[in-house]
Amino acid sequence: MWGRFSTNSKCVKLFAAVALVLALEFAVVSANRHVSSDNFSLRQKNEAYSEEMAKWLSVYAATTYCPIDKVADFTCAPCQILKADSFDLLHYKMVEIFGHAITGFLGISESRRAIIVAYEGTNSSFAQIWQEARFSQLVNYNRTRLIPELDKHLSQGSNYNSSAVLLSTYFFEAFRALNFSGIITSMQRNSTLLKNFRVFITGHSLGGAISTIAALDYSIASKLVYPSVKLNPPVLYTFGAPRVGNSELGKALDFFNVKPYRIVNKSDLVPHVPPCKSKSVIPGSGECDGSVIDAPYHVPTEIWYPNGYSLEPSAVNEVKVCEKAPLGEDEQCSNSRRPLYNIFDHFEYMGIKISALC
Repeated sequence: MWGRFSTNSKCVKLFAAVALVLALEFAVVSANRHVSSDNFSLRQKNEAYSEEMAKWLSVYAATTYCPIDKVADFTCAPCQILKADSFDLLHYKMVEIFGHAITGFLGISESRRAIIVAYEGTNSSFAQIWQEARFSQLVNYNRTRLIPELDKHLSQGSNYNSSAVLLSTYFFEAFRALNFSGIITSMQRNSTLLKNFRVFITGHSLGGAISTIAALDYSIASKLVYPSVKLNPPVLYTFGAPRVGNSELGKALDFFNVKPYRIVNKSDLVPHVPPCKSKSVIPGSGECDGSVIDAPYHVPTEIWYPNGYSLEPSAVNEVKVCEKAPLGEDEQCSNSRRPLYNIFDHFEYMGIKISALC
């Protein structure tokens, strides 16, 4: 189900360019103090982690859980930030995946010079969580083969007759269902707009997993559509994201200078599923082994708030940045809480009830 909320020609041109690039080949809160007015779009690739950017994007991640009519007229709880951004919601999509409805939206903020893509996370249904676990088998992501230089950058010797990048079946199918390609593919491409606006991709939980795949897919499509144009890599911030694929996924993002920031709250359980392949003889008890190509493994960089995040002005929020690049598992961050994870830490990020504001 699609809803269009703007007919402004500049917005349409911009969306046309982004929609074409996002997946070319597939069926292809808080008070205002939560976010500053920094122009994040001016930041360049490989920029350091920004807490202000995380707070800003957490609002968009939270908004994906809200009814579309409330998002469109800015009456949802977190929507005052979108209103302040003069956010123009261009497209919204709701699909059913393995029996559960999930959503995503795309829009722009001209004041931020930002194109924002956000995906909804897992609802509170144990049935949906069960389906995610049930369909966690890794499958091939063939599109890396479209970029020979990328394919050479990845590990060889996979048992699969395809790309070395493997993705969880559930997350991959959710991405394919929600991608924004093929909508206005006949419209003129406009690389100038994409060069002057930054693309921000975000999501919480399942939405973070979909966002990670979208960042890679966008990067590959950008290279295919504009081989001679240097575009800014997408900015990727996720909140409580599970393991999306194998260790080659992190390497592929690194090839395109995409620096993911994977934010983890306290002892949140979700970032530790599906389980990785342990170096220990006792499953789940030791360091994750990134050399096993057919096992789940995180992308970098983990941003861990061991005591949570508070919006109180006097709060001192401890944060650990774990950069085991180009891989993503670090025993100094949330893995150190093994096995004392819990699901309750999954629902609050950057000081807001990210999945319950609506």
